[in-house]
Amino acid sequence: MKVAIIGVGAVGRAAASALPQRGAGIELVLVDRRRELAESVALDLDHARPVSPWGLVMAGSYDDVRNSSIVVICAGTNEKAGGATDKYDPVGRLGLLDANVPVVEHIMEQIVRVAPDAVISSSPTRRILSPISSANSPATTGS
Repeated sequence: MKVAIIGVGAVGRAAASALPQRGAGIELVLVDRRRELAESVALDLDHARPVSPWGLVMAGSYDDVRNSSIVVICAGTNEKAGGATDKYDPVGRLGLLDANVPVVEHIMEQIVRVAPDAVISSSPTRRILSPISSANSPATTGS
């Protein structure tokens, strides 16, 4: 199964690190706007291959996402950069939606181009993908 993770900041790295513990034979593609970061994370994960039921991991571009079964979107403005660090703020991470929707729209355009049948996940899914998914992709899921 081919899985792509878009954005390899803290959340993307955590998701990518968990995958080899979950199953064998996964082909993992990491995409980030900072190619060198995706390459670094892919190299780190590749070092764990001898002790995990791993398939293939690589840094790539959106063209390498082609025919992925699952795409996990972890890209966007993080809490610190977006000023959403006050744990008493009732809005919390949802305050980052205005900044993140255009980022996810761009990513969705690329995903629909190369992997139109992929199951796509992001967080918070309903808030991020709802305005975008109806126009771009019928298969979205997540929390």
